[in-house]
Amino acid sequence: MKKEPENKKNTSKSKQVAGLVLAAGFGTRMKPLSDDIPKPLLPVCGKPIVDIALDKLFGAGVRSFAVNTHYSHSKIGNHLFAGKYASQLKIFHEKKILGTGGVLTNCRPFLSKFDHFILHNGDILSDIDLKKLLAYHVRSGAIATLAVIEGPENRVLIDHDEIVDIVGKLCVPQRKSHKLLTYAGISVFSKNIFDFLPGKPEYCTLVDILINVIEKKLASVKAFNCEGCYWNDIGTFKKYFDAHEDIIKFHKLVFPGLKIKQNYSVTGRAAFPRNPQIEGFASIGAGCRIGKGSILQHCIVLDNTEILPGSVHRNEIVHGEKTYHQDTDTLKKLKILENCEFRRLQISSVAEHGSSRNFYRISNGKKRSILMVSSAEDPDFHRFIRNGRLFHRYGIGSPEIFNSIEEEYSVMMEDLGDNLVFDMIKSLKGRSEIENIYRKIIDWLFEFHMISERNRKHFEIVVDRAFDLPGLRWETEYFTENFLGNYLKVGISQTEKLRKSFDMLAEEAMKQPQMLIHRDFQSQNIIMNKGTVRIVDFQGARFGPICYDLMSLVYDPYVIMPPEMRDLLTDYYFAKFEASSISSLSRIGREDFAKFAVVAGLQRLMQALGAYSFLSMKKGKTGFLKHIPAGVRNLRTLIDKSLRIYSFPVDLSPLQKILGSANIS
Repeated sequence: MKKEPENKKNTSKSKQVAGLVLAAGFGTRMKPLSDDIPKPLLPVCGKPIVDIALDKLFGAGVRSFAVNTHYSHSKIGNHLFAGKYASQLKIFHEKKILGTGGVLTNCRPFLSKFDHFILHNGDILSDIDLKKLLAYHVRSGAIATLAVIEGPENRVLIDHDEIVDIVGKLCVPQRKSHKLLTYAGISVFSKNIFDFLPGKPEYCTLVDILINVIEKKLASVKAFNCEGCYWNDIGTFKKYFDAHEDIIKFHKLVFPGLKIKQNYSVTGRAAFPRNPQIEGFASIGAGCRIGKGSILQHCIVLDNTEILPGSVHRNEIVHGEKTYHQDTDTLKKLKILENCEFRRLQISSVAEHGSSRNFYRISNGKKRSILMVSSAEDPDFHRFIRNGRLFHRYGIGSPEIFNSIEEEYSVMMEDLGDNLVFDMIKSLKGRSEIENIYRKIIDWLFEFHMISERNRKHFEIVVDRAFDLPGLRWETEYFTENFLGNYLKVGISQTEKLRKSFDMLAEEAMKQPQMLIHRDFQSQNIIMNKGTVRIVDFQGARFGPICYDLMSLVYDPYVIMPPEMRDLLTDYYFAKFEASSISSLSRIGREDFAKFAVVAGLQRLMQALGAYSFLSMKKGKTGFLKHIPAGVRNLRTLIDKSLRIYSFPVDLSPLQKILGSANIS
């Protein structure tokens, strides 16, 4: 560590108050990141937490500072002695952790020279007014004044502004005048506090010291209520991310040197593409290089890190070649990862769409797996495991499931990659390339049907799910409530007129052959892996209308497909059934098949529009709103087809009228 500089002579004013920043902790909950960067040096929007604390103390009039250290003593010391407060600062190294009370005894030679000192935990971000806190303390004549807030751990018992108990040590019965609040990690002490401390440095806590003072009525211990202030004790990965979002996105805190541009902060010089693709928020450190076409979503990019062109980072701290996920705190507790050395893992989020499950890519060297974590509220969790294992056993495209722990709703499985058909289509040039991909997908779909039909008894036992009339009507009721009612604001008097038509539509869907269907067979659930079709989101599989998956694919609102291509692919699918060795399928005529397709397509599109409306308006996933216009266009197309089919049994002209008058762009 660099040699500690001599302190400059203090003015009489600065002798009145000193500042003490606590920076000795191990940062255990922030491991493995804190193995590389001690928590006091973790940057918030590019500025180390300890520097933010020192700036805040300086703003309150403090000109002499003490910092205690233990873990990563040299790193922290070198940083501080290279900083702007080096000449005003003294470091007190603790060979053994002395606790929140022992630190005061260790700093006594320095702090006892001042009338008062402000203690500031090194992991606290807040906009608490330290000047007001100090002035309140001086006026009160208290030996200690603790800043308190409405927070997560209400353990300080206050009678008006007098602290009468802490963490229930004195078992003081609560009265109407009492309040339980949270200590904010910031306090002011008069130098008389040393009268109640051990003579030599030893481990003790502030709680024990203050409880002794309160119990024996040796002096007054006050509370300064900071209700309404911003406050974050950065002790976990989640809180570290929350702090960045609060500052960058919601502007809840400002500090010297903070530079925010739209939805990201940048420190020093960094190389950017002209329009960086940043979703949510991002913090970009000094010397970073952001590659063209890369996507950063809720990310913290630390100094001198290169983000490769075209790479995607979600909910990550990116530090050189290492990444640390926002959910690391939670993931470290999972049994399914208990044998993993987190320091060696790279964890990144896999984009989810309508699901409430969380998906993570777990990389350990060249080995990659996908971790899915769900919850007890997930009605399809066990179906996911059963269907996934069944489909993989028969070679039907699902990922291999390596391990699952049902009590924590976790599954470790094969990584199929990111080559979604939805993304592929954007990059393909020419209609023939797109047709070739979709022919492959339909070949897979036909094989899916053949395998499940040949082994139908086994699939019926495991899948144990089929559409019935109530299930089909649920889809159109879902559409009625969420799309027509909540999105289009169509009145009940109009939607009631559709009830009979939707009943008949469900009845027609039940009349056609029922086969195993994926149920959400669209471009964002299909992956091309080494030229092979693979599937995800298969937990909803069930037996249902024969054309349901086909229409889900060719009338997919995520992909704009020319009408003639839809017809060509539908014919390609029909030809396979016409030549099928399964007689019940080969006897289906073209006219019946066309009617089956329209019925199933109407069902599917109404379900999809109901889901887009529900997810965007009820779940806050507003990205689904952009797919509603395409879904409505496709639904109109199928309604028009139904009106052209001779003796089509369902009259959907009332729905056609509602959609025609709706202003959907």
